Amino acid sequence: MDDNISLLKTIEKTYTNNELIEILVYKKNEIDSLFQESSEELDRIGREKDELNKLEENVRYELSGLHGARTVLDQLINDNSVKTKQENEEQ
Repeated sequence: MDDNISLLKTIEKTYTNNELIEILVYKKNEIDSLFQESSEELDRIGREKDELNKLEENVRYELSGLHGARTVLDQLINDNSVKTKQENEEQ
């Protein structure tokens, strides 16, 4: 079995099995590093997403309360305008 392996047919450079293993280990380490960076970025995005979801929930809760208050005020205005109209007709 030949101990030298050519990586590219057009290049005359050949590598021993040990050199090839070193190259592969180096490339794997590069990939591991990129994988770690991407995993950390994904975790960061997940935390930001959770924070935004909580903020959205708080704003929706506040909007719900404001809508209820607005509805009550509209009803009070409507009731008082009807009452005022009736009082004006009686006078």
